[in-house]
Amino acid sequence: MASPVLVLFLLISVYAGLIIYNRLQEGDPLLTSYLIQMVVLLLILCSALIVSHPFSTWFWGILSFLALREFLSLTDLRLQDRIGVLFAYLSIPFMMTFIYSHWYTMFIITIPVYSFLVIPLGITLGGRPADGAVFSIGVIDLGLFLLVFCMGHLAFLSYYTLWLAVALVLNTTVSELLSRMIQPYLNRKSICICVQAILPMPFTVLITAMLADWIHIPYIHAVIIGLIIPVMVALGNHAVGYLELDLRIEPDLLKPGCGLLIHDLKAVLYTAPIVLHYYRYFIL
Repeated sequence: MASPVLVLFLLISVYAGLIIYNRLQEGDPLLTSYLIQMVVLLLILCSALIVSHPFSTWFWGILSFLALREFLSLTDLRLQDRIGVLFAYLSIPFMMTFIYSHWYTMFIITIPVYSFLVIPLGITLGGRPADGAVFSIGVIDLGLFLLVFCMGHLAFLSYYTLWLAVALVLNTTVSELLSRMIQPYLNRKSICICVQAILPMPFTVLITAMLADWIHIPYIHAVIIGLIIPVMVALGNHAVGYLELDLRIEPDLLKPGCGLLIHDLKAVLYTAPIVLHYYRYFIL
């Protein structure tokens, strides 16, 4: 039964993407971009069972590479940091190899241990002067943790249970759309974060509960995950939105290569690690 459902879901996703593009192209370009990006994530997830999970893993690697490249292009790195940047890019296939082989223990330490140790070495091989080396190491490691390591959690979650990954993307989309609807009407940042976290909860709990049988999790855990996701979306929007201000990522100037991918993925990136670890430690 799973295969026909996935094929149908694939067709619906493609059709939804075409409708979104045609109907919203003249409207809000940021909303259009965001919805198309979420459809892309769903299509990658569908490919995991329609084709194979190892096949879809490399799509996650490509998406991580594009996001990391966009991030690094917006930072003020030195020319001599290019070796460290190269090591950062090489960390992507290194990590994806362990996702491909379903080796969780190595996956979880790839970026925090090995890449974390290799990046400073790469920076030192770039030559002198050393001024700015600490800044460069911090920037590259932040990009790796946020845009590669967190993306890897979503990829690994799809290996454990595809439908939980689908529920995560769907719930993130619902939370993000509701957040964008209410944000113009809320002035205080603290109130805005609370409302963004609470308002989507009935919808996210319903979606996760409806998919609980396909995810193969008890309904109580489906409810808890449905409650967690909008909270993490609100926190991710706030935290990464703060970084966007420092990177001069402005809504009016968003376009591919200039912060658009980071802007669209920030909620998913903040949510995926929490959901994966909740599933591993409390359900698996």
